[in-house]
Amino acid sequence: AVSGCNNGLTGCYSMTVSGAVSGCTYGLNVCYSMTVDGATFSGNSIGDLYKSGGRAYHTTFGSATENGGYAGVYFGLNSFFESLNHDGVAGAYRAWTGGGIVDSDATTKLNVRSYKHNCTSADYATFMQREYTLDPSEKLRVRAYVRKDSTMAYKPRIQLLDFYADPLADTNNVALAETEYPDDTTDTWKALEAEWTNTNAAPFHVLYRSVAKNASGNAWFEPEIIRMTEGW
Repeated sequence: AVSGCNNGLTGCYSMTVSGAVSGCTYGLNVCYSMTVDGATFSGNSIGDLYKSGGRAYHTTFGSATENGGYAGVYFGLNSFFESLNHDGVAGAYRAWTGGGIVDSDATTKLNVRSYKHNCTSADYATFMQREYTLDPSEKLRVRAYVRKDSTMAYKPRIQLLDFYADPLADTNNVALAETEYPDDTTDTWKALEAEWTNTNAAPFHVLYRSVAKNASGNAWFEPEIIRMTEGW
């Protein structure tokens, strides 16, 4: 346990954190590629997280500010921090990105849950993503039901990406497959589909990403993701 300090941890990279972090100014301060597993944060005055990237599992963020420095792109356009089983609630999800926050949403949905992308920037993306490794001839197919509550110049979209050639990290990179919301309608679910087959001779690391970007407003994504061997 760490308590009563200025920084619980600061300037860290690729570490695993568990236990209690409490009563500090910063919980994790400028830490990147972190794994937080079963930790409990509380009473950290600036925030449990600050300008940090990584992933948390079964972790409770109990301070008044969960993440005090996520807005913008401190570690790059594709940096984010996500929390699975957020605050210890099974199935709950939250991600902090440069352009806003993504939350699981059991109210605005078609089936069990959607993922609400709450946009706060016209410059930086609000996104969530999942990683897959495809064997040769294996296909990743995505159907996502998407809706938005405002007009967005940058249409919400789904992407399949080369893990090592991310367009958010380098604008010269392009998506393996991408489909965007087709029009300017609001409060209407639309089905978007994208697929990609690994035609390489070796396994290939792929990202599925849902993206929204706007100064304000929300977009909801409810994805169905299927992996299949070509020819099935």
